[in-house]
Amino acid sequence: MGKTLQVQHAVKYVVEVATSLAVYLPVLAGIITPMIWILPLWYFSWDLLAPILPFSQNMEGILLFRVIIPEGAAYYLSVCITTAVMGCLVAGSVLFLWALREMVIRRAHGGGLVTTGPYRLVRHPQHLGISLILLGVAILTFSASGFPINAIRIGNIVSWMFVTFVLIAVADMEEVHLTSQFEEDYERYREQTAFIIPRMKPMVHISQPHFEQGRPLRYVLGFLEFWVLASLLLWGASFFPLITVR
Repeated sequence: MGKTLQVQHAVKYVVEVATSLAVYLPVLAGIITPMIWILPLWYFSWDLLAPILPFSQNMEGILLFRVIIPEGAAYYLSVCITTAVMGCLVAGSVLFLWALREMVIRRAHGGGLVTTGPYRLVRHPQHLGISLILLGVAILTFSASGFPINAIRIGNIVSWMFVTFVLIAVADMEEVHLTSQFEEDYERYREQTAFIIPRMKPMVHISQPHFEQGRPLRYVLGFLEFWVLASLLLWGASFFPLITVR
């Protein structure tokens, strides 16, 4: 009798898991699929940016900590950076998966505006999670042998800045659709919740019609801001001894 009950419980568990997969997997695939563009953008960012950024030759350069600061201080800096890398990877992954879970559950149960979980803190927690993960990856620099070294490759930081800019632009464009879909509900949510950085005041809407959300000039202006910051970073790197590790 006991063995029969165990078999029944096992069959019930398998059926519940199969049912859950049938409900949630299509929803999950529909959410993740539009984000696949991030991987090729990250991979080809150097090729896209090198022709338009001044001092782009510094993107290949690696800044060794022990070259610019004493070896003892370089060790402690390395420990701090390793901690920061792990923090970014863990925090970004948790935030992304948490936000993904909330969205999948909401869509699987009829849809609607998601304001629970991390969406109570920021309007675009998935974008923030991806940016944190990529920051952790960008800080890591590997030698030819495949082991992390105490250094930062300048181009990785520029790539992270570029992908983060694109993520912010995509999130901003998504809000045009969300506002038209949820109307006053989303307007209230936007007024009460930070855009992408927790506890930061919601973004102030630009009153000039040419720079409103969804207008191309808004994103051209944002790209120019990225271009200036990236150019300053690459120019500043010229004052440090850089090496190339292949």
